[in-house]
Amino acid sequence: MENEKIVKEKKPSKSELADMVGLLAAKVGELAARVDALTPKPAVRTPAFKETNVETPANALPVPSDYRAIVDTVLNSAFGVEVVACSDRPSFQFVIVVPETYSNASPAWREMYREDRRSRVIDYAIGVNGVREYAELVFKNFSHDTQTRIVTDRINAKTYANA
Repeated sequence: MENEKIVKEKKPSKSELADMVGLLAAKVGELAARVDALTPKPAVRTPAFKETNVETPANALPVPSDYRAIVDTVLNSAFGVEVVACSDRPSFQFVIVVPETYSNASPAWREMYREDRRSRVIDYAIGVNGVREYAELVFKNFSHDTQTRIVTDRINAKTYANA
């Protein structure tokens, strides 16, 4: 008996159908606007290098361009470099300042020292080879994810410099 009631109900007129289609189209438009608002827009990639300010001691030497080029090649240009002469022997202290974005130092260590500085004393006789060896050692100290970010940022910096 219920089936007979359903069949006997009045069918909507063309104008009522047009109104329903209009309401449906409005709802679809609202939903599309909400989905567009939730969809993230593709970001323009810009290099996010932070300038590293290093307080240099009185016996600091100018950084040779070869040393800077090695750090830029093995790591990237976001890393700071400092060269300090040793007064008691023919060598220098080579310092690599790691940017905060790549640092694997613990929060407690960072709070105490404020900066992630990696240093090694290198004889003048070893020079460029010692700097390269130490830069590679610092690079290997990072996790694989951080190494990937360093290399990607280095490649992106070269790409943006050539553009």
